[in-house]
Order: sequence, then structure tokens, then C-alpha cells
Amino acid sequence: MTRTVPRTSPPLDLELVARTLRTATYRAWMLSLTNNRMAVRSYEEMKAPEVGQMVVELTTIWARAFDLKGVGELVLVAQERIDLGGEPWDEVFQGTPCPTEPVYYVKNLDGTVTRWTNCQLLACPADLGLV
Repeated sequence: MTRTVPRTSPPLDLELVARTLRTATYRAWMLSLTNNRMAVRSYEEMKAPEVGQMVVELTTIWARAFDLKGVGELVLVAQERIDLGGEPWDEVFQGTPCPTEPVYYVKNLDGTVTRWTNCQLLACPADLGLV
């Protein structure tokens, strides 16, 4: 039996898409922690995402199950000065340059960009890894 889909169907529920991506990526990540060749390859590919890849932020995965933040395309990775809460960093007095940290910018599924620090991003598997 064939059913015709109306031309004006409702848009995808992006919160459900975000949850699905989080769940699939998290499960793939957990499976990659076993000791076999395919798992080791998956682990290496997921642990260091590159700009342009779809990513999931791992450290808030339980608190943000339906949230759009932290699921999307990695658009920039930068080293930026650590926010010292408004305190100026005096390089002469401190004797060292201002400390920096990696900062990740993720274009979320709704098009907004979120800045992430002190986090772990996982690359979403983009292929079956059979090659």
C-alpha cells in the first residue's frame, strides 16, 4: 500500500533530532571503548573532531537530552584567553603570558552558534567505517 505524503508536512522536530544524534553518538562512543580493531578506529575518529564535522558535546549529554545546544557542526576551534572574571592579567607582575584554553564554536541545529569551553566534543559517525 502506498501513501501520499502531504506537500505541507510539519518541519522536523529539531529537539528529537538532537536527542537522536546524542544517543547514537554516545552509544557509538561507548562501543568504541572495547578492544577490537573497528572499535579502536571508531574511538580515534570520534575523540578528535575537526572543523566541518557534526559533533555532540559529551559532558552535558544527560542534562541536555532535548536541548539544541551542543549538537551541530563544529565551525571553529581556537585558543583564547581564559576568562578571569574581569580581573586584568598583568604579564609583567605574573611573569607569564595570560593563560589560554581551547574554545569550540558549534553551529547548532537551529542555526545559532554556541561557544564551548572546558568540554569534550565527539565527532558523530558519518559513515559505516567499513572501508
